[in-house]
Amino acid sequence: MSRMLAKSMLLATLAIALVSPALGDDWVAVKLRGTVLTLVEGSWIKLERGAVVPDDRVIRTLRTGRVVLVRGKESIELGGETQVQIFDRTASQFTTVKQYFGTVGVEADVRDVQHFAVQTPYLAAVVKGTRFVVTSDADGARVDVSRGQVAVRDADTRQSTLVVAGQSAETSEGTPLAVSGEGKLPDVRDGAGQVVASSGGSSGASGSGQSSNAGGNGNAGGNGNGNAGGNGNGNSGGNGNENGNSGQGGGSEGRNAGGNGRGNAYGLSKRDDD
Repeated sequence: MSRMLAKSMLLATLAIALVSPALGDDWVAVKLRGTVLTLVEGSWIKLERGAVVPDDRVIRTLRTGRVVLVRGKESIELGGETQVQIFDRTASQFTTVKQYFGTVGVEADVRDVQHFAVQTPYLAAVVKGTRFVVTSDADGARVDVSRGQVAVRDADTRQSTLVVAGQSAETSEGTPLAVSGEGKLPDVRDGAGQVVASSGGSSGASGSGQSSNAGGNGNAGGNGNGNAGGNGNGNSGGNGNENGNSGQGGGSEGRNAGGNGRGNAYGLSKRDDD
């Protein structure tokens, strides 16, 4: 652990004081391992199991840190190297998780909340009664749905789609929203509700059909370039993906290589180890 981090943690000896018992609308750290920090009046303080997390409080896990926050039937799980803030509007049952970076898993039931969303610098994911994971870094963001469905909106292009279990949506700066996964892929619509990318059919659980939101129909003049980036992964002519660029969107790993590390806020390096 760096000296600067140790100092910012106040020698890592302070803990959140449980001043009052948890109320029905409080988030409580029910599971915790490794180093999990919270920002209190400008200083990073170690979060302990059983602590109540006040509204708007910044929470940060280091490399080995993991924490599960629970409120009623809802849960938010933070993976390692993750930073979030949770904003609640109790009267309107409106919860927003602001995800600066890292991995956030959510389990919520739409019958218990009117609105539950995860917002990253690149996209917003709105719960429709589901279990899903949002991964965000300096290059982009991705939503993977394992149960139910999630409405996903690109923060830059304002494109949106509805992703169901077994499917994913991802985007990065300057790149359109792309959908992949099992079954019939959903349409992607612009801010006016017009379809900008149609699935045109079903996609298998693996293979080139999963890598394009065009559902294998080649929407770039029939030359197999299913994506705007043109990596030959649309496979419209059944050419076996001649350019050899398989995967989800043919370039998701290399997007925005010069990313500026947005969201890495509050003075802690994202690479600090505990």
